[in-house]
Amino acid sequence: MVRTGKEEHRLQMEKKIDAILKNAPAEVEDFYNHIYSSKSYNTHYRYINIIIGFLEYIKKKPEDVTMADIERYLRRKSGRGEERKSGSYLVQVYSALKAFFEYMVDCGRIDRSPMERVKRPKPKPADQVERTFLTPDEVNRCFDVVRKSNDKFAKRNLAMLVVYFATGIRNSALTEINVDNIDLKNNVIYVVDKGNKARECSVSPEAMAIIKDWIDERATYNLDTKALFTSSWNRRITTQGASNVIHYVSDQIGHKISPHGARRSFCSNAKASGIPLEVVSKMMNHSSTKITSDCYVLGQDEVIKSATIKGTSYINF
Repeated sequence: MVRTGKEEHRLQMEKKIDAILKNAPAEVEDFYNHIYSSKSYNTHYRYINIIIGFLEYIKKKPEDVTMADIERYLRRKSGRGEERKSGSYLVQVYSALKAFFEYMVDCGRIDRSPMERVKRPKPKPADQVERTFLTPDEVNRCFDVVRKSNDKFAKRNLAMLVVYFATGIRNSALTEINVDNIDLKNNVIYVVDKGNKARECSVSPEAMAIIKDWIDERATYNLDTKALFTSSWNRRITTQGASNVIHYVSDQIGHKISPHGARRSFCSNAKASGIPLEVVSKMMNHSSTKITSDCYVLGQDEVIKSATIKGTSYINF
């Protein structure tokens, strides 16, 4: 069984939720208890923040909320200026409020949900969404930026770039990697990805050498954590802290991306290198992979292993 920092991360998120629930209406805490076992801790945190933010804005008790209140809130969030949010965020707001008021109906606190007639916001069509990724040349320039810096955490940042661009794992999974999840002998990183799916990510010996450099330096610090990547406070780095690294480094080459942009870069460049789409989809652990694609790569662990390394052969580690 792969043990990463996921449990530690969950406990941290629960503490944050408990803190914000202290001054929230009792119904919100009851709702959190209701969804606790059915959704991820990240979803819990998003939903609770959205619901509390909404109730603070309208300044009403949950049982007094009307459809007009919700539509007014959604319109404000879709307007201009600092309040404007993306279409995908508005969908999250809609989903959180819908779940909350359906719970209020189910437990008998209100007769009808004010969400019944509220239309679900429409995010931009997939073909209209700008999907940013870095080219192989840009990826290598990111490595050069860190190598030439005088940053105290240069070795850590290099190792983080390796994980971002040589595995394509999600940001949360990256922050949850422990030192003992690194198999230096076999060049494998063990991670637990979305849906609690354990994965083995194979990397090249050159990539693993960079990770080892950071592990060796990390060992000189007085750390009370198993986390592979730590912050300046000597604690497990947060998802925001990890995001800041990729934001800053990519911004230095004039093409700022998010951690998901790094994941997309891995996918795009792996496909461009000649790896079949079905194998790339398997490497990415995409939940939308078709059964036929799963069958195509079924039992081909060695193919996936070598393909992962091949897909990042353009990086000058």
